[in-house]
Formats: sequence, C-alpha cells, structure tokens
Amino acid sequence: MPVDVRTEQPARLVDQAEDRFRLLVENVKDYAIIMLDTRGHIVSWNAGAERLKGYAAREIIGRHFSAFYTPEDTANGKPDRELQIASRTGRYEEEGWRVRKDGSRFWANVVNTALVDERGTLQGFGQVTRDFTERKQAEEELRLSEERFRLMVQSVKDYAIFFLDAEGRISSWNEGARRIKGYTPEEILGKHFRIFYPPDAVAARHPEHELEVASREGSFEEEGVRVRNDGTTFWANVVITAMRDAKGELLGFVKVTRDVTDRRRAEDVVRQAAVDLERRVDERTAQLADVNAQLAENNHELEAFSYSVSHDLRAPLRAIDGFSKRVMTSAVDKLDESERDQLQRVRAAAQRMSQLIDDLLNLSRLNRVRVAVKRVDVSALARGVVEELHRSTPDRVVDVQVAEAMQASADPRLLKIAFENLLGNAWKFTRTRSAPRIEVSCTERDGRTVFFVRDNGVGFDLKYAEKLFFPFQRLHSEREFEGTGIGLATVQRIIRRHGGAIWAESEPDRGATFYFSLESST
Repeated sequence: MPVDVRTEQPARLVDQAEDRFRLLVENVKDYAIIMLDTRGHIVSWNAGAERLKGYAAREIIGRHFSAFYTPEDTANGKPDRELQIASRTGRYEEEGWRVRKDGSRFWANVVNTALVDERGTLQGFGQVTRDFTERKQAEEELRLSEERFRLMVQSVKDYAIFFLDAEGRISSWNEGARRIKGYTPEEILGKHFRIFYPPDAVAARHPEHELEVASREGSFEEEGVRVRNDGTTFWANVVITAMRDAKGELLGFVKVTRDVTDRRRAEDVVRQAAVDLERRVDERTAQLADVNAQLAENNHELEAFSYSVSHDLRAPLRAIDGFSKRVMTSAVDKLDESERDQLQRVRAAAQRMSQLIDDLLNLSRLNRVRVAVKRVDVSALARGVVEELHRSTPDRVVDVQVAEAMQASADPRLLKIAFENLLGNAWKFTRTRSAPRIEVSCTERDGRTVFFVRDNGVGFDLKYAEKLFFPFQRLHSEREFEGTGIGLATVQRIIRRHGGAIWAESEPDRGATFYFSLESST
C-alpha cells in the first residue's frame, strides 16, 4: 500500500519531539517531575524524583502519591483534596512537609497540574516538586532572629527603642520607651515623635531637622532636653538611624533614647567641684606665696644674722688664737710643760670653733644656692678628690678604686662637695687599717643608677644610722677621729637638692658603704 509522505513526515517529527521531551524530563535532577493517573497513582518517575524522594522507579510506579505525605496529612485526606482542586481549577500549588523513602522530611514546593485531552477529559496530573528545605531553614532562622530581636527590644528597660516611619510617626514602642517617656503603646503609636520635644524646639522644627540629617548622613546624635507624658523634662541622649531597603529607598528610622539626667547632674557636680577646687587652689596658692615671701624675708634675716654672728665670733676667736700663740712664743722658756699643753688646747679649741662656724655657714648656704645641672663625669670628679687627699697626706698609702665611665646629671660644684665629704670620711676612718681600701662605683636599683663609696674602715652600728645625717651627731669621739659632725648633713642636703636619696650600710669594724641616687642620673 502506498505511503503518504506528506502525513508521515510531521508524525515522525512529533514522535521525535515527544522523545526529546521525555528524555529531558527523565534526566532533570533538580526537580521531581512525575505523572499521576486520575486517581493519584504514579505512572512516571524521573531522575530528580529518585534523587529527591529516594525511590527507584520500580519501587514507586503504581503506588498512590500519598506515600510522600506525612501521616497527619494523609489521615486528613490532604492528597485527595489537592487533586480535586487541581481538577476543578486546573492547578494547585503549595509548600509543605513531604516524606522521603527513609522517613526523613523535607520542605517542598509542589505544583499539581491537571492534564486534559482535546475534548477536555481529565487524563491525569503532572506534579513538579522542588526541595525548599534550605530556604525554609533560612527563613525560619531569619524569623527566629527577628523574633529574638523583637523580644530583646521589647524587654529592654534602660533604653527607649522605637521605629518611626519616613514622616516621623511612631510605629513601634518598647518597655524602655514606656518607662522613660511615660506613654503606653495605645497612647503613642501613630503620633509624630515631635511630641517628646519642648515647645521652642518644635517651633524651630528641630525634630524635622534631626530626620533630615539622619536621612542625609545615615544617623543623627545629640543630647538635649525631652518631655515626658506628665510634662516633666529630662536630659536625653538620642540616636536616630535611617533604615533603607536594598534599593536605597528610605523605609523609616530607628530612634534610641537614653535618660542621662543622672549623668548630667553628676557632671554638674564634678564641674562645680572643679570650680570650687580651682578657687581653693588659687586661695591656697596666694597663701603659699605669702608664706614663701615671709620665708624669703626670714631667710634673708637669718643670712644676715649668720654673717653677723660669724663676724662677731671670728674676731674674738682670732684674738684668742693669736694671743695664745704669742704667749707660747714669747714666754716659751717661762712655761712648764703643763702650761704649754693648756695653751695648745686653747688654740686647738679656737681653731675648731672657727672651722665649725665655717661648716655651719656652708651648710646654710646649700638651701639658697641654685642647682645648675650639667652632664658630669663622675669618675673623673672622684679621682680628682682622691688626688687632693693624697696630696694632703702624702705619707698614707690607700688603695682607692674608682669605676670607669660613671656619668650623672648634677651640679658639678655641689657633687664635688659631696664626694669631698664622703671620700674624706672614708680616708679618715680607714687610717687605723694596715691595708686601707676605698671603692667608688655605681649599680642599678629599680631602674635607677645608685652611686656608692665603700671602705674597710672602723664602721658603725646601724642602729645609730638615723643620727648620721643630723648636724653635730658623731658616732666616734673626737679624740679618735677629728671632725665637726657637719659633713654627712651637708652631703644629704646636696643629694636632696638634686631630688635624690642617701643611705648607709655598715657593721662595726667591717667598714661602711654610703649609697646615693640623683633624680637625673643614668
């Protein structure tokens, strides 16, 4: 029988198209695409359905599609209702829980489409299912986050946190806002937030200005007076932040208000206290200036008195010394040994008194002399003092060790006087030793340079150490070791003028070490 080529070609093309569509559906893996008969039994199954629901085609074809529904939904007749709606309206879509072969659940987007022939007769249903579990979880997490945030905002009591629409009308209200401003949600929602401002601020359109700045710059912050529901005012710290959508469109504003009245009062108290303190400091400064002026006058009078006493005492002392010397010289052959000894004692006492006057005057001058701080080569200065001691007593042999490269910031003239006294004492109190030794060096203590003079002389008992630096205090008799008792008092005054400290360590018959620090020493 002859074949009609004109009808055979379109039929083949249709078959090819249907085959391609079938292959497309069967190989889609991101969608479960299945066909149901009119009663809901599964008649086709694709790779996406197997991946999503876990059934192989041989396991599921022929079974009712209610196998994918939860027991609760199946008991309620939900699968049949969906087909009824799709049959009546042509389509049914929903999102809900579905069940896999292994019993696990997933959140699904399901579309059921009624399939009818050209006569309008129902032939079955096409069902497309997508797994929306991740999206559902993200939405749930977002919902929970928003709920937590809402609950947090609602429960905060120390801050008034509320939302404004783009025109400034209040759209939310938390517990903190109710506590701080005194309005219930029923009283305030929908009203413009200018209600919280004093009349002069409202007249100056300050609330509107705040929203304009927040809209333009993203936020606005200030501290100012606000009004409560009962008409009382309070100091508020206010932050207004603009809220915009992804496109940048203004949605409204978040307003956070904190009552800082107590802090402002405290600041006022502190400010007034500072003013009072400054006034009292000024008064005290004036009083101290008066005292200093009086002290300066007293010091001037004391200096004049010291010089007067010095002059008045030196004259008779010189006379006593001079007359005693003349008697000893002119009547040497008429005096016996006892008389010559007595006259010699008179001369020694006069000379000692003269030396004592000089030492006292020098000590008093230390309070008035200006300290001119310079960089001092301490090693060279100490060696110079030792050389002077050698020249004064050339017959003595003393082993003196002076450390190299010692430096200090000090007044060189005053520092030399200190070393003259310290080294002079070490020189004096070692003269009974067969092998006298003196060491001048420095060490580090608490990050500061500490200088010391150490000797192996007679030493002293430390229980008397507090007497060392007072004038006229002596730990040895004058017959043993000469001196006026002024030297260490002079050293202490020099060290204190430099902002430093001096102390001693010693044991009887085991030598002594005198330490001192200077404020600027390195």
